[in-house]
Amino acid sequence: MPLATVTSKGQITLPKPVREALKLRSGDRVEITIEDGKAILRPIVKRVEEVFGKLSREGKSYSIEEMDIRIKEEIKKRWK
Repeated sequence: MPLATVTSKGQITLPKPVREALKLRSGDRVEITIEDGKAILRPIVKRVEEVFGKLSREGKSYSIEEMDIRIKEEIKKRWK
């Protein structure tokens, strides 16, 4: 069973087997809930259906640069 240690700042590093099992990479976000005294770790995954069409505007197409800007703006809003 993989173990993690809590630092003085309250941080932990997930052991490699846990990261691999959850398919987590650097920068990924996780949700932690407590149920019956147990911590449950759940990766936050965005599905294509959730983001499809977010950049569309009727009658207008976007360049790659414009899409990159809009994506960064949306990420900033959602991850505050």
